[in-house]
Amino acid sequence: MTEPKDLCGRCAAMLQEGYDLKRVGGGVDHKVTCSHCGRRRYGAAYTIEKHSKSKA
Repeated sequence: MTEPKDLCGRCAAMLQEGYDLKRVGGGVDHKVTCSHCGRRRYGAAYTIEKHSKSKA
């Protein structure tokens, strides 16, 4: 497991296609500086893991 990264909503939606994103905490989005694009937008903290190749 990796440490949580702050992602904006747009980057989280884009990264969701290639990675398993799990939202840390809960509730409402808050202002974060996105780790991916560097912009200050509404978002949350996520843990990022690669998709597994085999699905059971």
